[in-house]
Amino acid sequence: MTAISKLSTRPLLWLDIDGVVRAWRDTQCSYRGYKEVTVSDDVITQNILYRPAVVRAIAQVVKRGVEVRWLTMWGSASRSLFGPALGFPDLVNAVDSPPRGGGEPGPSVASLCWWKKEFVREALKAEPNRPMMWIDDSISVDMLHFWSGPPNLSYIIPDESLGLDRWDVIAVSRWSRNPSRQVRPDSVRGRVPGELRVRSYPTRPARDGDAS
Repeated sequence: MTAISKLSTRPLLWLDIDGVVRAWRDTQCSYRGYKEVTVSDDVITQNILYRPAVVRAIAQVVKRGVEVRWLTMWGSASRSLFGPALGFPDLVNAVDSPPRGGGEPGPSVASLCWWKKEFVREALKAEPNRPMMWIDDSISVDMLHFWSGPPNLSYIIPDESLGLDRWDVIAVSRWSRNPSRQVRPDSVRGRVPGELRVRSYPTRPARDGDAS
């Protein structure tokens, strides 16, 4: 893993790709306003469904002085292949070579992303006063219990079939203007309660007080 960024008060946003910028196509969803592009190199060829409005929103966040980094299983390809194909500004990779295998037990998406949780935890420990936001569709209820709600961490959990939607983008934009204002799923307005998607993975039995 690359070293966590030097101590700074500059707001920091970690951005995932799959399920966040890239929407996983669902036949029950409407994709008006989305585009599809093919990204390829000697190893990867994939069709990417995404909203150009998300790319523009992240570019505006960067212009406001927020440090945006990829935190994704794509590793170095997020910067060299994916970002340029979709028109993102040149964003640094938080991790160039994500670890494969190991980590937490359990047949779940969350167990594959254990290293992200550890990376974010270490960053919070190193810079407890730095405003941070993590956007990832694989953030689980277990992770939220593990952190016990760090006051400087905001997070958004998009619906993987849509990626960042209109209300998510509004929340990110507002946070970039006032990073001291904490953003979490229940503060993303415009959705009915059933759409506040904190997804629970089968890594442990549910407990009283868990988010639903």
